[in-house]
Amino acid sequence: MRLDDDFELDEYDGFDSKKDMRAMVIIGAVFLAALIIGILLFFVFKNRNSGMETGQTAAPGNIVLSDETEASGDNQDAAENVLYSEAWEMSDVDADEEIQAELIAREFGSEVDEASVTLAIAENETMGTTIGIDVAKYQGTIDFKQVADSGIEFVMVRIGYRTARTGIITEDVNAAYNLQQAQANGIKLGAYFFSTAITEEEAKEEADFVADFVAKYPITYPIAYNCEGFTDSENRNSMLSNDERTKIAVAFLDEIAARGYTPMFYSSKSEMEDNAYWDMDAIENSYKVWVSQYPELPYPQANASSYSGVHAMWQYTNQGSIAGISKMVDINVAYFGYSADSEAKDSEAPEAATADAEALMSFEGVSEAVTAKNSTNLRSEPSTLGDTVVYVLGNGEIVTRTGICEASGWSRVDYNGQTLYAVSSYLTTNLEEVSNDSGQAADEFIDEVMVDGVTIKTKFTEVNEQVTAKEMVNLRSLPSVTNEAVKIVGTLSAGETLTRTGINNELGWSRLDYNGQTVYAITSYLTIVE
Repeated sequence: MRLDDDFELDEYDGFDSKKDMRAMVIIGAVFLAALIIGILLFFVFKNRNSGMETGQTAAPGNIVLSDETEASGDNQDAAENVLYSEAWEMSDVDADEEIQAELIAREFGSEVDEASVTLAIAENETMGTTIGIDVAKYQGTIDFKQVADSGIEFVMVRIGYRTARTGIITEDVNAAYNLQQAQANGIKLGAYFFSTAITEEEAKEEADFVADFVAKYPITYPIAYNCEGFTDSENRNSMLSNDERTKIAVAFLDEIAARGYTPMFYSSKSEMEDNAYWDMDAIENSYKVWVSQYPELPYPQANASSYSGVHAMWQYTNQGSIAGISKMVDINVAYFGYSADSEAKDSEAPEAATADAEALMSFEGVSEAVTAKNSTNLRSEPSTLGDTVVYVLGNGEIVTRTGICEASGWSRVDYNGQTLYAVSSYLTTNLEEVSNDSGQAADEFIDEVMVDGVTIKTKFTEVNEQVTAKEMVNLRSLPSVTNEAVKIVGTLSAGETLTRTGINNELGWSRLDYNGQTVYAITSYLTIVE
C-alpha cells in the first residue's frame, strides 16, 4: 500500500483510512510479539539442551552404562519407547509442533515417532538414564551407605499394601527406615503402594495414605501404583474387568497428582501388552509407565524392555545383588532423572525410625519362662551376622520368651525390658534343669571359656574314650557353630583318633584332647573306636 501527498487521509478507495491505520498498527504489534516469542523460545530450548545433558557413569555390580542414551544402533527401540519428560515454562505460549519434533529428534539422535513420546511437566526433571532399586520389608535391614557407594541413584520404597483378602491398608514395617536411611545417604526417593482396591474410592484412600505417609520426606521420583496377583481367584479384586481395573488405577494416579507428586503406573509387560489386562491407551498418554520385564540378557546387552508401549522406567531384574542388601533386589533403569531433590510437603522432621528385626520372619506369640540349657547369646537381631550380641544368658538365669519362629529356629525374649533374640535350641522351659556347683553330679563338670570378656559355660559329662570321625569333622575352639569368636582349630578324618574327655548329649557336643589342646566337635559326626 502506497500513500501520495495529495491523498485524503480520511478516505481511500472507499475505505476508512483511520481504521486502516489501526489495522496496520495491530499487524505490526503481532509481528513484533511473534518475533520476541521466537527469540525467547530459542533461548529456552538452548538452555534446556545445555542443562539436560546427564549420563550414568557408575553402576552397581558389573552393570556398565553408557554416558548417553541415543536412538541409533541397538538403542533405537529404547529411545522410541522412552517417556520424554520436560518442564515447559512458556507461560501461555504453546511450543510450535515443528520445533517440538525437532527438539525430540535432536535429543534422541534420530527422528522419533511423536506419537510414542509423551511430554510431561516435572520439577527439576532431566534427560538421561538413572539406576535405582525398589525395596520392601523383604529386603530386610539395608545398609544404605553401601547401596549408595555401589552407584544406586534412587530407590522406590514400598510404603504399604492393602491385604488381598481382608482389604486392610497396612504399612510396610520398614518403610520409614528405608526412606530415612536412603535420604541420609544421598539416594533420591520415590515410592510405591501395592493395591487391591476394588473401587475408585478405595484407590483414592490408598493414594491419600501414601501421600500422608511421605509428606515429611523429599519425594523426588514418582509415586507408583502397583496392582498384581488379581488373577488369583481368592484375591478380592479378581472379578474386576479391564475397564474397572483401569479406572481404579487412574483414580489412584489422579489423587497422587492432586497431592503434588508425580504419578506412575507399574505392571508387567505381559499384562500391559495389547491391553491384555489394562487399558494402556488411557494410561500411557497421561502418566509415566514402569514396566517389569526380565530378559535373558541383562542390561545393557538387552538395551531395553521389549514392551512395545511407551514407558519411562524398566525393572529389568528381580535377582539383583547389591552391596548392603542381603537378599535379592529388583533393579531399575529410569529414562529420566532429577537435577535436585524435591522439597518435603511437610517441613516437620519425621520421627526417627529403626529397622524391624522381624521383617523377614513370622513369630508365634508365647509367654513362658526359659533359661539357657548351658549358655546362649542374646542378640539385638535374629541373626548371627554382625556385632549383635547384647548379653550371654547363663544356665539358671530366667527370661520371658515372647515369640517363636519355627521356620528360622529363633526365639524372641524379654531381657530387662529389652527385646532380644536367641537360638531356640539353646533354650529350655524346664527350669529344673538349672545346674550349679553345689548340685552338680560327681561325673559332671562345666567348661568355662572367656570370649570378649564374657564367660561362656557349657556342662559336660566326664568320659574317657577314643573316637574318630565318621567321615570328617571340624575341631572348634568353642562348642558353637554360631559364635563369632569360634575358630576352626583343625579337622578329624575317619581313621584318625582322639580322646574324648567330655560329652553333652543334650546339646550334641563332645570335648576332645587335640595334641594337648581342648577342642570341641559335633557328637553326631563322631564314632567310638572299639
